[in-house]
Amino acid sequence: MTTSTRFDTALESAWLEFRTGLADLLVDVAVDEEVVVRRSYDATDPWAPLLSFVTTGARRVRCTVLRADLSDDQIAVLSGDGWRRLRDGRLIIEFGRRRVDEICAAATDVLREVSGVLHPTFLAPFDSDTAAHTAMLISLRREPVTAATASAAHPVTDTEHLQELLLDTLAAHADDAFVDADGDIRVQMGTQTIQLRVHPSRPVVEFIACVAAVCVDDRTVNEIVVAEGVRWTGVAVHVLDGHVWATQRLVVPTFVSANVIAAVESWRDFLRDGAPAITARIADAAEPMAARRNREPTPDHVERLLDTLTALTTLGTPLPAEGVARICDDNAVVARRCLITGARRLLAIGSAKRHAADTGDVIAADSLERNRQVCRTMLMSVSGAVDLLRERDAHAAPGHSRNTGGTAR
Repeated sequence: MTTSTRFDTALESAWLEFRTGLADLLVDVAVDEEVVVRRSYDATDPWAPLLSFVTTGARRVRCTVLRADLSDDQIAVLSGDGWRRLRDGRLIIEFGRRRVDEICAAATDVLREVSGVLHPTFLAPFDSDTAAHTAMLISLRREPVTAATASAAHPVTDTEHLQELLLDTLAAHADDAFVDADGDIRVQMGTQTIQLRVHPSRPVVEFIACVAAVCVDDRTVNEIVVAEGVRWTGVAVHVLDGHVWATQRLVVPTFVSANVIAAVESWRDFLRDGAPAITARIADAAEPMAARRNREPTPDHVERLLDTLTALTTLGTPLPAEGVARICDDNAVVARRCLITGARRLLAIGSAKRHAADTGDVIAADSLERNRQVCRTMLMSVSGAVDLLRERDAHAAPGHSRNTGGTAR
């Protein structure tokens, strides 16, 4: 089972547990009672009400959407799913008590698809009493996280609390977990050491690893970082202080140990497969630039150069010709190959954009148009580098024609 599959399975299980708990609660709600689903205490809009549940005089359970900023498209979708709009603009749905599971399923869809709640842990307890919620947070700090509470939600109060929860969870799944002299958490799993760092003021955990020492030119490092970094969702690869570092961030406003373990497994997958690949590519590239200039560019090499140039390009602002020339190994042949291959990319993007527009996919068409503009700007940069390298070759070999455009082979 892959990491993404494990995460999806855990997510669906959490929502199923939420629906079951909500259904159990609604079955016993009296006519004069109300259950309100809110965002969690740690959310951007704390305690924002999302849904309200009441039992009507006809002994039916009614759910009301409390958000007033719904778009016309969202209202149309909800209406198609059985929601009904009242004269005051509110959207409601009703079922008999025997069908309480159906109203919970409809409410869950609204929370996930309309309100954008990723996980039930981002919802506050059904008791909206702030004082009671605060007391619950304090009591949670005295309860260690065990295997039996792997799916339990623990709202995080501060950095120290988050570190305690991490150590409790990691100690139960590793050979050793401790805080080092720098304040970082180190986890030993067999022969593998994992380093984590808790942000000093935000509920954020960062996995850190030094992948390699930089032993090649900047262009090659950028090429490798861009090419390898995009293959690992959630992992950022960057250069700092002469080394290549990889990081993975996990935002934890509400602590669920199962989510932390899933993140650890994802990070271990990267350390096992991704990090060695980056290290190997840097080692393979550690050769003199003079040798690189005389190397015939392969199609894959040209594609990687174009990926690097595209990543560095800002819309409407061509890159300096000198910088692009260095990225292209100071070789006019390589730069021309990039220009030709990039032109094919531009045509392909334009064709895809026209197809998206013809089929009515406005969002895809707009995205492709932006990609087309970036590609166009990037090709302007490459064209400037080609001209610059041609002039250099002409000055270096005045007996040759200016149209040869390449180094001797």
